[in-house]
Amino acid sequence: MKRLTIYILTILCLTSCDWLQKQKSGDVIAQVGDKVLYESDLINLVPIGSSPEDSLRIVNQYIQQWATNQILYQRAVRNSGQKDEIEAMVENYRRLLYVHEYEQNLLQRRLPDSISETQISQFYQSHKDLFLLKESLIKGMYIIVNKNSRDVNKLVGWMRNPTKENMEKIEAIAFQKSLGYNIFFDQWQSFSEIKSHIPFSQQGTDREWLTANDFLRLEDSELIYILRITDKLFVGEQMPYEFAHSEIIKAIQNSQQVNTLKRIEQEIYQDGVEKGDIYLRNTLSLEQQLESLNNNLPQQVELTDSIPGTATKPTKQQQVQQPIQQTPKQATQQNEQQPKQINTPTQQPVQQKPVQSKTIEQKTEQTKTEQPTTIVPVAQEPAQQTTQPTEENNNNSKATFDSNIFN
Repeated sequence: MKRLTIYILTILCLTSCDWLQKQKSGDVIAQVGDKVLYESDLINLVPIGSSPEDSLRIVNQYIQQWATNQILYQRAVRNSGQKDEIEAMVENYRRLLYVHEYEQNLLQRRLPDSISETQISQFYQSHKDLFLLKESLIKGMYIIVNKNSRDVNKLVGWMRNPTKENMEKIEAIAFQKSLGYNIFFDQWQSFSEIKSHIPFSQQGTDREWLTANDFLRLEDSELIYILRITDKLFVGEQMPYEFAHSEIIKAIQNSQQVNTLKRIEQEIYQDGVEKGDIYLRNTLSLEQQLESLNNNLPQQVELTDSIPGTATKPTKQQQVQQPIQQTPKQATQQNEQQPKQINTPTQQPVQQKPVQSKTIEQKTEQTKTEQPTTIVPVAQEPAQQTTQPTEENNNNSKATFDSNIFN
């Protein structure tokens, strides 16, 4: 019976392998819309050593899942109400991926392999305001010993007075009998990291506790914790150089990467212009554009707001300049000498502030619709004449505005 079973499994396995081999000829396995699943997609799908039943199950599950994914995607696209937005996001993300890969390859060839200690020190001295502490730091040592240890009192005394001789004794006990210790007199450590090894309840903030304490002895049911603090720094103070060393390296690398990318972009842009890959209608610089715009602007003149046929309210300056009063006799003689006229509202010129300058295109359009204006003469000074922009100036100004599209 056992031999028969092995014989049947062998036949099924050979049949399965023969089926897969036939499918490699290029036949279509499944199709959903314009998407086709070929037999080549099933190669190496079934793990080596799988039984015929497992092989068929794996293949069938793959085909069914492939068909489900395809039909689900096609119907989602057909019924989407934001197809344009999704396509735009996909295209933008695709472009970003290509650009990122290209920039990373260029950066690997441009950036230096290492950063010298001199660069790190100079960066730290020039940017101290960037390196401020976000947590409290301490220097000192702590040791954890068994509660039944006979050396506890000695340790307390030595740690309160850490002379060179006492430190040798502390190190000997710490190495031989302690359950944990850390001696960091010459290295700043995070206070929160030290507290994770000493389970004590802190009253107040780190600044308040560290200001009031330099020594701590704490014990529980089994252990005794002894902490000695020799130096401390608080949040907001200057970060020590050795503690900021790794952050300085990251800051330098980031700065180098940003500056290198800017140079690469400028080089690529200039190369594209020189090779004709980039076309610009006008390549004037910003300074040249502003100079061209200022040269084409007409000079400002003093204008009146009056419209022919309407009365204008006199200004305060005109109200002050009242005509000389005449006697009744003089007025009668003057009226007899002058022909009688119908009294109509007279139009007084009004001196106003200079009109704000407008763009060349706005002034050209305005001259087509505005009524004629009156130039107010200024005493003892020649009146300024308005200059109309010539056709050449208009062309220059239009070229100037067209170039702004590429800025």
